Amino acid sequence: MTISSAVSLRGPGGADPTRLDEFGFGIGTPEGMLVLRYSSGGTLSFGHCREDFLHQLFWCPDGVLISSRDGHEIHVAGGEALWVCRATSHDIRALGRAPVYRICLRQQPSGLGEFRYGAVAIPKELGGAIVGARDPEAVRRARALLFATLRAPEPPAEAGGRGYAATVARHLSYDPGDPSSLEQWATRMHISAKTLQRDFIATFGVPFSQWRTTTRLELARDLVRHEPVAAVSARVGYRSTSAFIAAFRRRFGHTPARDHRVAQ
Repeated sequence: MTISSAVSLRGPGGADPTRLDEFGFGIGTPEGMLVLRYSSGGTLSFGHCREDFLHQLFWCPDGVLISSRDGHEIHVAGGEALWVCRATSHDIRALGRAPVYRICLRQQPSGLGEFRYGAVAIPKELGGAIVGARDPEAVRRARALLFATLRAPEPPAEAGGRGYAATVARHLSYDPGDPSSLEQWATRMHISAKTLQRDFIATFGVPFSQWRTTTRLELARDLVRHEPVAAVSARVGYRSTSAFIAAFRRRFGHTPARDHRVAQ
């Protein structure tokens, strides 16, 4: 079955999948769902594409998805997946050799509302159901759980209320290389730097700079398994590779090169 002639599974630096498994039922009906499981020996690139008839959910439980749209790049790892509403242009790459699940739907889960594109949390139970969706009946169960649990991310906090730190944190989780300072973020939100700093400490228990460093290094630990150390250093916002290596060693007790070798 061809899902869309616009979808390309190769792009710059991309590899062909070594295996593609398909499981589903009734994809031609509103209640249907198709689960595609891609395996690859390297980076998978879905290219710049758009699907006009199906909603899609991309999930790489043991790897990192990188998506570009309108000049903005987001990183999705761990317990999150990338939701793409139909007729929404996107570009997606999956780093490394971890399987990638692409779930195709004709209906949008009510919990997503009008949410068109971005990262959504994948509860552990839902993740297990997706991995176990190997026959039509199992796909039906996964679909029911997906519709029951998938939710749009919380909207950004309004200026003048609580949640300033959470708003900044959400952006930096997707774009850890953003070089904006605490003062610059505060200016955008029409608050003082002291107010934003206090909100970071109240929300996360640490100042802005410490939270940002931790977030960058945690993501880097996933990325460095699949990309060169220098490339990861720049991606997560370090101007100096040596400074990145030193920060990585302080946090994890070893250099990023060790994780990169282990992944080979």
